[in-house]
Amino acid sequence: MAGQDTEFFSNSANCYGYAAKCAQPANHLGGGQAKPGGATPQASTAAYLTALQQGVLADAGTRARQLGQFSVASLSSGQIPVPAAGWYLIAMLNHDTGFHFVRRQARHFAGEPFWKWKQGNPGLVERNAFDPDANKYVRITNANFPKLIRNGMLTEPPGYSGWQTVTFFEVHPAGFTVSAS
Repeated sequence: MAGQDTEFFSNSANCYGYAAKCAQPANHLGGGQAKPGGATPQASTAAYLTALQQGVLADAGTRARQLGQFSVASLSSGQIPVPAAGWYLIAMLNHDTGFHFVRRQARHFAGEPFWKWKQGNPGLVERNAFDPDANKYVRITNANFPKLIRNGMLTEPPGYSGWQTVTFFEVHPAGFTVSAS
């Protein structure tokens, strides 16, 4: 893989909309960012994490199930859950004032499933990251996903510095509708 690999998804959807396969979030015309359940930062990181997790489940209804939650610092590739047959996997990263979502691509490309993400509403979907140890762009598979979320690879800003918790959800293949605020 010679360089950065990107694809276009939508100018109205952020990382959450992309993870949910929702190109046009409800209320997106005001330029707002989609947020799980409209969650905003709370008095504590734990309270914010709970609000975000509950927001995903409320937005998705029966189209998403939470599979696990781990510390970013200690996540191993073996802890990444396997979604139900036909469903896909998303990961939600959070810290005290923000969140980020990534989606695992299981079809449409040869080889092992890999992770993709979108930075903000106008950003392109990134399908690889620069690995400074290998001195090249690589697909993010489960094997190197922990390195990515610990800021061990280079991506477009804001990147992966400072994330504390990763929560995995399995999602219905059709995705679900999210709302911007």
